[in-house]
Amino acid sequence: MTDNLVGDADPNSATHPGILTKLYVRYRAVLTNYLESMVGSLPDAEDLVQETFIRIHRSEVDESRSPRSLLYITARHLAFNARKGKMKLATDVVDDFDLLGLHDESPDAEAQAISRQEFRLLCNAVNNLPPKCKKVFILRKVYGYSQAEVAAKMEIAESTVEKHLGRGVLRVFNQLGGKLSYVSAAGDD
Repeated sequence: MTDNLVGDADPNSATHPGILTKLYVRYRAVLTNYLESMVGSLPDAEDLVQETFIRIHRSEVDESRSPRSLLYITARHLAFNARKGKMKLATDVVDDFDLLGLHDESPDAEAQAISRQEFRLLCNAVNNLPPKCKKVFILRKVYGYSQAEVAAKMEIAESTVEKHLGRGVLRVFNQLGGKLSYVSAAGDD
């Protein structure tokens, strides 16, 4: 078979323009759905359908193959190549972050493990506080209530809130051996 772009294709061939038009009308929608499920985007799928028909039109086709299987095989290969290209593009974009000076500021695994361990120690220390002292500590330090809000909620004087918080912070700090920087003075806000 000769090159179809020249226009001398066999009129019964799958690559003949008249047959291609009929195949396009018949399979475009179903092929678009098939490709959309593979690439996850309708516009990309539509582009791949167009490219599938262009490739078939330009190629020399084994006439023993069914036109439908030829469409699906060509479309599937194009979808895989498109996905591979997007993955390559995605890694190129990630590499470009280094050029922009954007760095991951999140702590490494060791720092995260230490933070989790410190948090557990803090929780244990708070749980060991006397009940009222514990409630004041949690309301002030965890929930961020003001001294007046804690006093109103617990129906105690603000000076009592201050005493409970001071004792709580001191006990937690001593229990942890002064190791945690975020257990600070009572008036911190």
